[in-house]
Amino acid sequence: MHFLDTRTFLTGLEVDTEVEVEMEHGKTVFIKLIAVGGVSKKDGMRDVIFELNGRQRVIKVKDEAAGVSTAVKPKATGLPGSVGAPMPGVVLDVRVKKGENVKAGDALLVLSAMKMETVVAAPVSGRVVSIHADVGDNMLGGDLLVEIDETGDDEE
Repeated sequence: MHFLDTRTFLTGLEVDTEVEVEMEHGKTVFIKLIAVGGVSKKDGMRDVIFELNGRQRVIKVKDEAAGVSTAVKPKATGLPGSVGAPMPGVVLDVRVKKGENVKAGDALLVLSAMKMETVVAAPVSGRVVSIHADVGDNMLGGDLLVEIDETGDDEE
């Protein structure tokens, strides 16, 4: 039993080409490539649109040939003013600016994960010295979001 013919495996599908794939005895699927979107300069991802048994699907695929490097985000440290993402998610809103004074409990930003929004609050009072997240950024748990100087008076 095989899944893909050698040519399709090595070169991929051409647009408007359909292949028949036998997944197991008696179970065959039909895959047709509809379109391939452009490469995002931000993250090197592209949309691939195809039909699976006549139903349209869209997936995002990293295009390694695009040469877009994704930087590794710094992680939060154990310092009280180092605020990390509590979970993986997408930044929906940044509610502070660099140089702004915050109090413990003030909202710094909003993360969304699995359609649930989480407000990330300042763990300490002080001055925001750096912001490491922008709206739309994908963050992993522990990624550094904001740094707060607890003295709040030092200018950098």
